[in-house]
Amino acid sequence: MVGVKEDTEIADMRSPALLLQENLLSFERVKSVCSADFFEIINEEGKTGEELFTKANAKLCSEAKDWLKHTAENCTIVAMLIATVTFAAAYTIPGGPNQSTSYPVLLAQPFFFIFTIGDVLSITFALTSQ
Repeated sequence: MVGVKEDTEIADMRSPALLLQENLLSFERVKSVCSADFFEIINEEGKTGEELFTKANAKLCSEAKDWLKHTAENCTIVAMLIATVTFAAAYTIPGGPNQSTSYPVLLAQPFFFIFTIGDVLSITFALTSQ
């Protein structure tokens, strides 16, 4: 019975959005196998299969919404940190500027070009992810 306990612990670690997605995919698989008339049948409470599914997964749906909201907030914080660092890196050029020409000292180096492209891409992706 050790394997059963491990499977339960793994199931508890999954996000509510993933669990809801699995339930919805299972419902859709059953719906595709059954005839259309089968899903119009109502039970003794007067509810269809879709209404029962919605009622059974209402709590999981609200948990999934909360989880997605918190995940999006955390991703926004990380994106802003990345944007801050890349913005600072763009203004503090590696190697510094040449005192007489004000051009970067490492301008002729290939890694400076790679750094510049990477910096531009990272700030672009960080700012557009919001």
